[in-house]
Parts: sequence; C-alpha cells; structure tokens
Amino acid sequence: MRIVYSVLLLVCFSLSLRSQEHQTLPEGSNGGYGATVAKVATVNGSGGVLLGGKGAWMIDHTFGIGGGGYLLVSNVSARMADTSGQRRMMLSYGGVLFEYTMSSTQLFYPTLEILIGGGAIGHEQDSYYNPRPHLDGFFVLEPGVTLNFCVASFFRIEAGASYRIVQGLSSSLSSNSDLSGVAANFALKFGSF
Repeated sequence: MRIVYSVLLLVCFSLSLRSQEHQTLPEGSNGGYGATVAKVATVNGSGGVLLGGKGAWMIDHTFGIGGGGYLLVSNVSARMADTSGQRRMMLSYGGVLFEYTMSSTQLFYPTLEILIGGGAIGHEQDSYYNPRPHLDGFFVLEPGVTLNFCVASFFRIEAGASYRIVQGLSSSLSSNSDLSGVAANFALKFGSF
C-alpha cells in the first residue's frame, strides 16, 4: 500500500511542478538521456526478469539513436539436465536503438522504438575444470512502444511493451520461439529531453 501512496504523491508533486514551470524547448536543439530498464518476459516457458540500460542522443528532441543492453537475472532453467539437475540459463542481448518521440514537453507522451542487435545464451557452469560456458549467439529485433511520464525537466518514468524476435539460434538450451515474445518494460530516464 505504501507503494501506491508513493506513486500518487509523486504524480501530485509532478503535476504541481509542471503547473509552475512553463517548459519550452528551442527549435533545432538536441539532447540525450540514459536509463535503467527492467523487463518482465517469458523465457524458455518461465517468467523471467531482465535488467539493463539504454541511452540515446536525441536530435531535435524527436529522433533518437543510441544503444541498449539487457541481462537475464532471474532463475530460468536451460533445457539440458545433468547428474546435478537442471542448469540455470544465462541470456544477454543488446544492440543499436532507434526512437521516435512525440511531444516530449507534454506531461504524458508516447515513444516508438526499435532495438536491432544480437545476443547469446549459455548455462551456468559448476565445474572448476570448465569455468567458461559455451555460448550460442542469435540475432534480435525488438520493436516497442512506451508511455513517458514527465516528473521533471530532467527525469522521466517510462512504461511500455515490446516484442522480442529472436532468429538464428542453434542451441540445445533453447529455441528461437522460446526466446521470442512480449515483454513489459519499466524505465527511469535521466537527461535532456
């Protein structure tokens, strides 16, 4: 319940700041931001949490180009089993990020984005003789849409959804379809918008 009260307090505080501050951005100016991101998605048929970050250089406060990267932090089993039981899967991916932002001076505004890149999966090793896991690579394309909430001129809260498309994976740990799917995204963004 404290979380609900905290969010309501943050919204009220932001609304009061926005009513006091008339923000205008000069035409043709640029900016940029950095963000911490959490994603909740299905990975190998299990719920998974990915943490990471993204950042972009904003041209005319509308078009962005940058990059992002994410790492699976929750316990998801790989398909292979051995005498010690299931092994924990490792997953990471990242790439180049392209964005289109609409009306970044409004209290709420949407952003369309697409990440194009690659990633790798492996499994956790439990042997001193083989500390480096074998990694299988893949191509990833992840379009998404987000809604941004302007807390202050330098701070945004972002929530949205994306669809991760994985191709080119050849592994006994997972398949293209098991790594592809919808993700719910949440981000804290700091910068010049």
